[in-house]
Amino acid sequence: MDKYKALEQLLTELEDFLKILDKENLSSTAVVKKSFLADLLRLCTKSSGGDEEYIYMNKVTINKLHGEPEKDNKGHRDSLTNGEMEQHLYPPQKSLPELPPSKIILETKLYPGLKTESPEGYYEEAEPYSVSMN
Repeated sequence: MDKYKALEQLLTELEDFLKILDKENLSSTAVVKKSFLADLLRLCTKSSGGDEEYIYMNKVTINKLHGEPEKDNKGHRDSLTNGEMEQHLYPPQKSLPELPPSKIILETKLYPGLKTESPEGYYEEAEPYSVSMN
């Protein structure tokens, strides 16, 4: 019996056994284990179906060019590239558009006499706008 058929039979037997356990009076620990196994079985039988859609993630890579010295990185392997060392490319970067000059900077250049800078440490006491009578 090959491995695939043995696994299929194991899943079927486990499903039958869990149905039997549904009818039994179990301790809280056994109920937790049974529900864990039922969830795991559901996950296994769901993923073995042929109607599923698979999502593949693409990545752009550059393979090592001919004539370049080989680096000694054999200990560092990427599981997503099946053990082959590959260099990742980043998407091309667009330059930012030219922005118009800031209005604040433009106003200070056009009217330099309007605003004078206060000397460092200068403090002006605040005054109320109007005195209200009660």
